[in-house]
Amino acid sequence: GGGLVEHGEDITFCLTLSPDSQPVSMSTSERYHWIHEVLFDSLKSTDIDLSFEVTDQKSPGPCFSNPVKWDLVDNHGNKLIGGAQRKSRGGVIHQGSIQSKEIRDLKLSWVDDFSKRLSEEVNNLSRNLIEEIENNSDSLSISKYGQIAWNQNRKFNIG
Repeated sequence: GGGLVEHGEDITFCLTLSPDSQPVSMSTSERYHWIHEVLFDSLKSTDIDLSFEVTDQKSPGPCFSNPVKWDLVDNHGNKLIGGAQRKSRGGVIHQGSIQSKEIRDLKLSWVDDFSKRLSEEVNNLSRNLIEEIENNSDSLSISKYGQIAWNQNRKFNIG
């Protein structure tokens, strides 16, 4: 949806897909659906009632104020699970947020199932590439994202 997500007690996850992984060739909507379908399947064994939002409505505002197609919602239509994707240099990053107290309170066995199901479709990164990413991340955190000036100069207007 592209809206601002206020984090706090949510569960967040980030999935990076390399350019050579099969899901990268999917459309954004197909990839979004695939990730949420894997998450839905991993949560099936719980007593939490989830379904997919099937309408494709775009609306401004905070991300969790309105579900978009393939978000996971409760039986009242409230968005519980959403995410955002960005494709760059051929790869994709998907950032997800789960804003459900019921899911937060579950034992985390569903997380292992979610990871295992995702890994069936993507390749693991080499140790050298992981170390390079971690080093770049640490450097960017210090030089850019950890700077007050950068965070105060965001294009989002909260309020």
